[in-house]
Amino acid sequence: MHRAALSFCQLSGVYDLLDVPPEQLSAVFSKLKQTYRGLNVTIPHKQTIVRYLDELTPEARMIQAVNTIRIEQSGRAIGHNTDAGGFLRALKKAGGDNLKLPSVCLIGSGGAARAALWAVSKLATTQQIIIYARTQREARMMRDDFFKSTAAPVQVLLRSPGEALNTNAPALIINCTPIGLGGEAPPDWLISIMNNSRRGQHTPIFFDMVYSRSTEQTPLVKTAAQLGLVACDGLQMLIEQAALAFEFWTGKAVPVDVMASGLAQATTSGT
Repeated sequence: MHRAALSFCQLSGVYDLLDVPPEQLSAVFSKLKQTYRGLNVTIPHKQTIVRYLDELTPEARMIQAVNTIRIEQSGRAIGHNTDAGGFLRALKKAGGDNLKLPSVCLIGSGGAARAALWAVSKLATTQQIIIYARTQREARMMRDDFFKSTAAPVQVLLRSPGEALNTNAPALIINCTPIGLGGEAPPDWLISIMNNSRRGQHTPIFFDMVYSRSTEQTPLVKTAAQLGLVACDGLQMLIEQAALAFEFWTGKAVPVDVMASGLAQATTSGT
């Protein structure tokens, strides 16, 4: 995607993939700042990287998770979050501009979940957000950080997977975990949430941040669609957040179609 964007803007540059073990993050990041102008950050570093940055954008400060970094000429590292904006753009393409999502169910408590929590709280119709997370400590920290940074009139409830459903039928379910990434079927507790969502007045939306590298649907999207939900995976979000990241690095807006074409070409060629 970024190679396609560089070509479109007639900019010289490369976009590399670097695996960084958690215990080496600080040392490797110090070296990367000397040679790179921008970085993307993914699992498991989105929250940890915050401590090594010189500045955060308002979005990153509120979310307390970073997926995009710009290195200034002075060497200052500025952290940003394009997951939230990319998610909202993709969600609107899946559900239309007139989204009515009074109750939202959020699966997970990591960096992607933080971005989704902040994003859905910005929707005028959101009144309740239910967070399902295996690690309740992380979920509580996410909720507390959220309320420290916003005065949004939204009720946030915490639930453990498998806990009895006694809340409103969610109009939107967002999977922010790797469930289904290995091809495994969704667990029974998640299917129960999908079934519960059908009690609402409108057709619910299932948004899986996991995306398929082929034409096959993810296991969660396939199940949700079979149950009658509007279902989409995270591919469009991947494209949208990449376009926002490129603009943050370069100041140049690139049509989303350019990013999509680059991704499609890479998928076809296997690069």
